[in-house]
Amino acid sequence: MRTPSLGRVSLLPRHISQALPEDDRVAVETLETHLWLRARGPNPSLEILPDGTAAIFLTTGRVQVLLRLIGSRRIGKDFARQVTKEILPRLGLLQDTGLVKKPGGGGRHHQPPGPHSYWWPLHKIPQLTRLLTNTKRPRGVECRFPCPHEG
Repeated sequence: MRTPSLGRVSLLPRHISQALPEDDRVAVETLETHLWLRARGPNPSLEILPDGTAAIFLTTGRVQVLLRLIGSRRIGKDFARQVTKEILPRLGLLQDTGLVKKPGGGGRHHQPPGPHSYWWPLHKIPQLTRLLTNTKRPRGVECRFPCPHEG
């Protein structure tokens, strides 16, 4: 199903993710691929919230792109929304924070300037938060608020 050149950041052991129903397995692979691609990009891959939890931006449109990238048979907007709003939260891999990065304007609560203007929802990743607690801030992680890893 997955393109061989893509990597993944494993959030679940392989034997557990392989035993999941197809839609759940695709959702997990989508999130793992997203994290891997973010880690390889020029921007910080994670943001740390004031409570010390790891968070990422993940839009429905981005999930659709990822679904195509991994070769999923379901690539529509409804399934992409289901991945972020139902499947990943049910599996305990993603939690909606209620925070967004607003279009334009500048400042820490706004997205960088670009050709498109979207509201970027911010989601917590409990699995990564467990790894980041009581450690130094890893390379590629941006603290959006006062960072618990500093000071």
